[in-house]
Parts: sequence; structure tokens; C-alpha cells
Amino acid sequence: MLTGRNIVCISTNLWDFLWTRKQRFMSMLAEQGNRVLYVEPPLSPLVRLRAPQLEAHPSWRVRMSQKNENLCVLSPPALLPFISRPLVQRLNYSMIAGIVEGHSRRLGMTDVILWVYTPYALFSVERITHSLLIYDCVDEFSAYIGAAKEVVIDLETRLLQQADRTFVTARGLLDSKKQFTEHISFLPNGVDYAHFAKAQRADLPVALEIRGIPKPVLGFVGAIYDWVDLDLIEFVAKAQHYKAAQILPQVGRTLRLDRFESMPNVHFLGRIDLEHLPGFL
Repeated sequence: MLTGRNIVCISTNLWDFLWTRKQRFMSMLAEQGNRVLYVEPPLSPLVRLRAPQLEAHPSWRVRMSQKNENLCVLSPPALLPFISRPLVQRLNYSMIAGIVEGHSRRLGMTDVILWVYTPYALFSVERITHSLLIYDCVDEFSAYIGAAKEVVIDLETRLLQQADRTFVTARGLLDSKKQFTEHISFLPNGVDYAHFAKAQRADLPVALEIRGIPKPVLGFVGAIYDWVDLDLIEFVAKAQHYKAAQILPQVGRTLRLDRFESMPNVHFLGRIDLEHLPGFL
């Protein structure tokens, strides 16, 4: 068990938005007696126009919040927009590196384990003092819509070669990354069983928002983004033998959903807090 260490995590998720393994891992590490500095991704000044569902408010100042005795969240100031462009990412993550380096020193964090979640973090890695580098690879970033594929592949290859340990969430990622490093392990996503098992309790009321929706119900919990097959959802919603089915995608970001507005059996509930999910399930 890892304990008594200083960990700086450069994440791609806002701490309070969509709970993923990033927040879960850092929470667990803090609970085990490690000091954790969780660095949120930089927000574009245009975020309110492009993604109003984030409920995020970019600030021109660095913000620090203490979540518990061992865990701090660092929110960088609003940085350059158009983050799909490699040069912009280089500038942003270089600026983040300076901010992180300064704040980790003020917190007295030495002998730092640097834990990163994006190939673009390589621009920060080279400027942040650390004794150990961990790359937690949770996706095929070069396949993202709008990504500069060749640039991302080059950055990730270099990051894999520099990392002391790489974790991957899927067998396919393991197969594609292991050619660049011997220090790689398959570490799939898990589940907070105790929390989600509450859905089976007879005394747990069904969430008010879905009590009036007739069964059968097909439910989805997660971020609705490029990786979700919206064509499949539309096909199922229109299929004759599923006419009575109610489809309930929920939680996280939404995009390109105009096609569903006229479908009475498709309901997008928007973001649901993690603590309330058992009632929906």
C-alpha cells in the first residue's frame, strides 16, 4: 500500500463535475495517508459558450480548495482557448507546470510522484520536479474527434517511454501501448459496490424524476460524448418491438441531441449527482 507520499495529479476532469477513476484514485490515495494535489484542467474563457452544462466559471486567478486533510484541488486560471491545437496545449500546460511547481513547494511537497492523465501533460512533466512519473491511460486520445492524431501519438509515445509506470483501463490499450514500454499494467475500472448496491434495497425510494415513466426502461449512466453511439439509441427508440421502452440516458455532458426532441420515449435527465444515482437505478 502506498502511504506517506506526496502526489501531484494532472487530471482532465474538474473535481466536482463527473466522478471518474481520477477523483476516486486520488481520494483513495489521500485516505491512505498520502498528500495529494489534484490539478484540474485549464478552462477556456469560452467554456460558458461551448459547454454550458459544465456549470464552470473560469477565473483569471489561481484557486486552491482543501477537500480534506490530505487533499487539495488546484484550479488553474482561464488559459488560451482553441485547446484542440497542439501549440495552444503546449503553452497552456507549460503555464500550468509553473503554477503547479510553485504551489507544491508552498505546500512543502517534496519527492513528488507525478500522476498524469493526458499525453499533453508531457509539456508539464518536463518542468515539474518529480521522483516518479505515472501515466494512467484511460482512453485512445488520438481517436478523439478534432484531435491532432499524429501529434497526440508522438506525445503519448514519449510519455510512455518516460513514465516509470503506466496503467491502462482496457486490453486494447494494453496491446497498443506495450510496444513503447515494459513498465505497463492492465488496471481496469472498478465500481463502488457498496454505493450502487443501495439500488437493491427495498426501502430506497425511486427517484422522483422517473416515477411516472412506464416500464420497461433502458437506462444509461455516464458522459454522453463522442464515444456514445447515438445512432444506436435512435434505432432502438424507433424499433417496433421497443416502442414501449423508455430510454433514459443520464449524467454528464450532452451533445447533438436535437434528433431526440420529438421522441416521447427518450428522456435526457442531465447531470445527476453520484450520491443520488442508486435511486435512479
